[in-house]
Amino acid sequence: MDYASFVKKTESQYLEMLGGDAGSVKTPVLPKLGTKPQGSGPAGRPIVLIVAPHPDDECLMGGYALRMKLEWQARVCVFAFTLGSKKERQAERLEELKDACAVLNFEVVEGADLTAVVAGLNPDFIFAPHAEDGHPAHQRAHEAAVAAMNTYLKAHPKKVFRFLQTEFWHAMKQPNLLIPLSSDEVALIGLALMKHVGEVSRNPYHLRLPSWYMDQVRRGSEQVAGMGQSGHGDWVFGQLYLSTTYGL
Repeated sequence: MDYASFVKKTESQYLEMLGGDAGSVKTPVLPKLGTKPQGSGPAGRPIVLIVAPHPDDECLMGGYALRMKLEWQARVCVFAFTLGSKKERQAERLEELKDACAVLNFEVVEGADLTAVVAGLNPDFIFAPHAEDGHPAHQRAHEAAVAAMNTYLKAHPKKVFRFLQTEFWHAMKQPNLLIPLSSDEVALIGLALMKHVGEVSRNPYHLRLPSWYMDQVRRGSEQVAGMGQSGHGDWVFGQLYLSTTYGL
């Protein structure tokens, strides 16, 4: 079975268990993101920066960014905050990152200084782990993202960032945004994740990805204001964020 079929089957089996049958199950219609915001890029194109603690986090963090790319034609850039702790794997992991980003149509931004990357890109949206994400590299990436935004704001006090905090190792206490994902989007993220060959070969977490997104819908339907008991409709997959305005 190919990966896209695996994700689609997971979705259809879930919907059947809700009370449908194989012949009547319909793919959920998900809400659009809405009007494209005015961005900092040419012709107002939104610019998105994902601060990935390790190569593979760009996939695990980037469901919302992928939808921005697909629906708003946003420019999505990925900065690898680290290339992992194993020096002998770092060059390989960088190549895996490039291969994964090619699947998602994201750009890899190389460099040693996140502050310089933020200054050069002037992003409108910044994705980074939340402060208590349970892994030292994730916590340092959060701190570095905040420091880079603060530095930029000192020189550009009218700038406003949309800061999207993410989770992986430790759930956020109070997420406030649940972004629905289609089975096609989940499949694309999973296919990108599979490009991180060294990582998925030791832990097949790409196969657990659909259930992870399903669990975030479970939590988000209870934790995110306005979702209520059934505010998520027939969503099967989704990703949680803590969305805040940073600046001004």
